Amino acid sequence: MRLKQTLWLTSLIVLPGLLGIYLSRPSDLRPQITATESRSTSEKATHVEGPLRQIVSPPKAKPIATTQLSSDPLVRFDEWTLSYLQAKETEKAELIAEGQKLAIERRQIFKSLIIDHPREAIEKAVPMVVRQKLPLEIVSLLEKRMNKRAGVTVYQGVPAESQPALLPGQTLTHRIAEMQGEGAYNLHVYGRRAESVLNVPNAALNGVIMDREFAASEAPLRVLEVGEVPDSSKTAVTICPVSGKETLTAAQAGKAITAQQQESVIETPEENIYLC
Repeated sequence: MRLKQTLWLTSLIVLPGLLGIYLSRPSDLRPQITATESRSTSEKATHVEGPLRQIVSPPKAKPIATTQLSSDPLVRFDEWTLSYLQAKETEKAELIAEGQKLAIERRQIFKSLIIDHPREAIEKAVPMVVRQKLPLEIVSLLEKRMNKRAGVTVYQGVPAESQPALLPGQTLTHRIAEMQGEGAYNLHVYGRRAESVLNVPNAALNGVIMDREFAASEAPLRVLEVGEVPDSSKTAVTICPVSGKETLTAAQAGKAITAQQQESVIETPEENIYLC
């Protein structure tokens, strides 16, 4: 009984002393309980202080460039037109020199598209709604929209006996389009026009030209774009040829195409037709 009392008294004396020694140790020797220890195991695995942090922590991602210059002259010019149209009126004059440089670089690429890929050339032509907002210094360097009648002459040939056979896609068929007042053009076609080898004296040709190269759409008509101002030199037909109803007044004809008129105004070589 006396032994138990002795042990009990000893513990009352020793324990406070040990607690005092523990609390008096330097703080850097005591284990620290931080908020990171309450996180998940995966988080604790990457939260390391000191030199090891550089090894264990995942590498920081490099910042992604917000703008990257394209090497494609067609894309670069399209990007310039966007900048030009968004610029303030007082800033646009300063952008023209750069636009001329890009338009010149674009010319040879676009001319090659007309010759080798006429469909793609038409698809990548500067939209009319953009073209009509560009200064003359730039427009003069671009392809020209064409929607006129022309006499089409088709010339066909075959390889000489000493020449190798043509590869798939190659052809010795050559087309010339001659327009009154415009002269003759090398005509490049696809689709239904490419299937025909007949001479057409009064063909309706719709497409783009550059120098003497003409890419013609397989469609003889062109649907006007929203925002485009119709060609005022052409007759405005405001009576729908399908229903016979008046689609708009003569005073309204010739104004920029609205969203409500989307895909309902077509251009022929002679007329702008407003459908129902």
